[in-house]
Amino acid sequence: VQGTPELRSVPFIFLSALSDRAHVREGKELGADDYLTKPIDIDELVTTVRGKLKRAASMRSAMQNEFNALKEQILSTLSHELNTPLTYIIGFSEIISGAASSITTDELKEFADLIHHGGGRLKNLVDDFLITIQIDSGQTESYYETDKRQFNLSDSLNAVVQEYTPLAVEKALAFNVLV
Repeated sequence: VQGTPELRSVPFIFLSALSDRAHVREGKELGADDYLTKPIDIDELVTTVRGKLKRAASMRSAMQNEFNALKEQILSTLSHELNTPLTYIIGFSEIISGAASSITTDELKEFADLIHHGGGRLKNLVDDFLITIQIDSGQTESYYETDKRQFNLSDSLNAVVQEYTPLAVEKALAFNVLV
C-alpha cells in the first residue's frame, strides 16, 4: 500500500479476529489507518469508515489548496523574474532602434551590454525552470547518466572565465583560474 502512489490517500482499515497488541501494532506498522477486531459492531465499522473517508477528503482538499497556493506563488515569481530581463531587452532595443542616428558609440555599447545581460539572465531563468521540471518529472537521473560521461571540467571552467572576465575587468578585479 505505502509503495503504491495511487493508494496513498486511500484510508485502510484492518478488520481482523487477531486482537492482541502485537497484531494491532503490526497492522498499524504496515500502514493501517485503523485496526478493528471481531466481533465488530456494524455501527462502529460504518462510523470508522465515514470518519476515515472524511479525513481523507479533508487531507486531499488541504493538499489541493497548498498546491494551488504554490502554483500561484510560482506564477507570480516567474512573471516578475521573467519580465525584469525582458524589460531590459525590449527597452534598450527600442531606444537603439528609435534613436539610432543620435546614439554615441559608448551609449550603444552600454545598451548592447545591458541587452546581453538581460538576455543572459532570462536564459538562466529558463534553464533553471526547465531543470526544475526535469527533476519534478523524474527525467534528471537519465540525463545525469548520459551527461556524466560527457562532462569536461576544463570546458566548464573556460565558460565561467569567458562569462565573468568582462565583469572582472569592468570592476578592475583580477580573475585567475589555476587548473
